[in-house]
Amino acid sequence: MKTKISIIICIFALHINPSWGLEYRGTVACGDWVKERKSEGLLTAVHQAILVGFLSGLALATDKDFLKGTTNESLFLWVDNYCQKTPLENIYMAGMLLSIELQKKNKNK
Repeated sequence: MKTKISIIICIFALHINPSWGLEYRGTVACGDWVKERKSEGLLTAVHQAILVGFLSGLALATDKDFLKGTTNESLFLWVDNYCQKTPLENIYMAGMLLSIELQKKNKNK
């Protein structure tokens, strides 16, 4: 169990970005997202945690509760569709576009 936790921590550490600029570093490519989602391996859980953490941080930073009324699985499915269409993009861009779409949807309610 300790080994699995250590591996997960190391994987997360590889994805930490010390300087949030316009260029995303340490993100997951959409092609990798699609491949890993099909295999449902350990990296699938890591990628999903990165996406949920990114979206949660974005909601907190913008003070907009755009995740209200969603489920993690619905977020993952949206990113699946986006990444299948744009495999050279990354999940941070997918997350940004998803957050914009959810904000628009919540405005119309």
